Amino acid sequence: MITSINQERVLQPFQGMKDSYNKAMYKYWTVQRSTEVYAAAYINQAKEEAKQSFMQDKRERAEQAKKELNAIYHELKDWSFEDPYLSRIDKQVITTEDKVLAEMQRDKEMKLLEAEMRATEETEDFRRLLVRYGSDKLFHDLITAEMRSRAQRAGDKGSKFHFLLTELDREPDENADIRKIEVMLTNIANMEAYPKGIEEEGNVESIQRIPLFEKVD
Repeated sequence: MITSINQERVLQPFQGMKDSYNKAMYKYWTVQRSTEVYAAAYINQAKEEAKQSFMQDKRERAEQAKKELNAIYHELKDWSFEDPYLSRIDKQVITTEDKVLAEMQRDKEMKLLEAEMRATEETEDFRRLLVRYGSDKLFHDLITAEMRSRAQRAGDKGSKFHFLLTELDREPDENADIRKIEVMLTNIANMEAYPKGIEEEGNVESIQRIPLFEKVD
């Protein structure tokens, strides 16, 4: 059972799909009940148009859901950076003078960071530096660039930084569930059926396949 991902957020694009399905099928249901009035070719055409209309709608919803799923993936994997001014100035309205003072403070912090990096050979110290300074993208990039440089060294000195970089770049723990949902969304988009439950339950694991052209309550 998938519990690590907010499926309701991912599946929000499927809200309203039942109404879209019933609307797409309405013309076919109407002519299909009057075989004595409409020619078989016309009924078959209405049936195919209804199918294609719904399938296109379902695929578009699945693509939007995948985009939301991808956004969650990056939220879990990527660093969240703060505005370099807002993080240093406790004011709602920031003046030009405030920005100058913030830049001066930032320069001091950068010199301190560079000194701390020069003073250590320990990967744990670099991990702590990322926690302390990593919310500023400039500082984050400086720290990781230094780690990459050290990872090029021969022997244990280089390998321990290589291992740290690999660890920091690893996939989020939720990645298995993300990929599972992605596969299910592809299946839902392509299956010639109505996925009952996806709109009501907000869960890809609880859907019931309703054959196309049947009414969905």
